[in-house]
Amino acid sequence: MIYEKLYNEIYALLSIGKIGSEYRGLYTKSESPDWVNEGKSIGIEVTQALLQYEGEAQKVIDKYLGKRLEEIPYPEIEPFMDRARFFCGRLQAIDTENGAQSYIFKTLYRFDKKLMKLNTNYSLLKTNCLYIFLHNNGEIYSDIEHIFERIQAQQKRKKYRFHTVFLNCIDTIYELHPYKSTIKTVDITEFEQKELADTTLLLRNRAENSEEVIKYIEI
Repeated sequence: MIYEKLYNEIYALLSIGKIGSEYRGLYTKSESPDWVNEGKSIGIEVTQALLQYEGEAQKVIDKYLGKRLEEIPYPEIEPFMDRARFFCGRLQAIDTENGAQSYIFKTLYRFDKKLMKLNTNYSLLKTNCLYIFLHNNGEIYSDIEHIFERIQAQQKRKKYRFHTVFLNCIDTIYELHPYKSTIKTVDITEFEQKELADTTLLLRNRAENSEEVIKYIEI
């Protein structure tokens, strides 16, 4: 499943607040990166491990989340009709899983796109972080190590690099430090997941479908 962009951005920020005190503080909603802590000069970009087709589905979700089918232009929803999920008659998510590509491939694909963005059209800060939703909780640690090795190799070819990469695997968040070559594992209990989801939804609903409403969040 893929979910609405602003929801993911809020959830990511709130979950980072549980990882370490070094990330806590007041964050301003921005663009490239999605969140900025000016006091500590931290930038956080949030994304999902998606391929191009899934990215197109993401645009539909962002534009028409919560809309009834009859309110969505058919040409836009038609490519995803067999995968669109409605709750109480309103669009909730689009299922893009087909087993064709592993979450490892998707993660590295999306990381490469964001690394390119970091080096071309990005507001650089002292600490540049990337948060990726893998939408997978059946990962094995050797897969995470492989992803980490590939990330380090990809970054060596670029002038600007992410200092920290967070991999959200639902019940676990992996905090990767390419410069230190270290991986930190943070377990997120079911209670914490629900708490994060509830708070995220509350803040997201306040936005009333407009990112302009959310300007600051303190974690």
